[in-house]
Amino acid sequence: QSSKLDLLKFALPALGISLAGPILSNIDNAFVGRLAGASALASLSPGTVVADNILYLLVFLPRATVGLVSRAFATGGTDAARGELERVLSVALPIGLLLTLFYQTCTPWALRAMGVAPELLADAGAYARVRGLVTWAALAQNICLSALLAMRDSVTPLKVVTIAALVNLCGNFLLCAWPLRLGVGGGGRPPP
Repeated sequence: QSSKLDLLKFALPALGISLAGPILSNIDNAFVGRLAGASALASLSPGTVVADNILYLLVFLPRATVGLVSRAFATGGTDAARGELERVLSVALPIGLLLTLFYQTCTPWALRAMGVAPELLADAGAYARVRGLVTWAALAQNICLSALLAMRDSVTPLKVVTIAALVNLCGNFLLCAWPLRLGVGGGGRPPP
């Protein structure tokens, strides 16, 4: 019975981490839809596809982190786990920086290749480029959260994504509503 309780204590915060991405996107949707209109809201979809789908190709890095860090943690403790995390981050950060460069330079091309309607290109591109600015940080965050989960800590990652949601909410207000009123570009935020 206690093992089931332990499982729930670990799994429920981990579920919250998984829900963070859709929650953050819905915060963006609410602000942009309410403040910038239907056309701007429609442009979020292709912008999100460009911003998220390329990042999803790198899902192997956080998954590999769980295995590497948990094995190191089990055999060598926190110091060994930290060494594995540093090794994964040394691979992930250059990849994240290259992706950031890709988003800044190739987003219009990617959107046109997807067949996005011309009237949506500007807003979709603005959203993808803003999100692309922090791709390296989002990738590093996903890896660090995976490392914490590998060391049997699901509460700290939940706290991190809760803070990210609050920052996203405040950021959307400041960037979309007042004082900057940047519209769709203001809705960009780091992915979970």
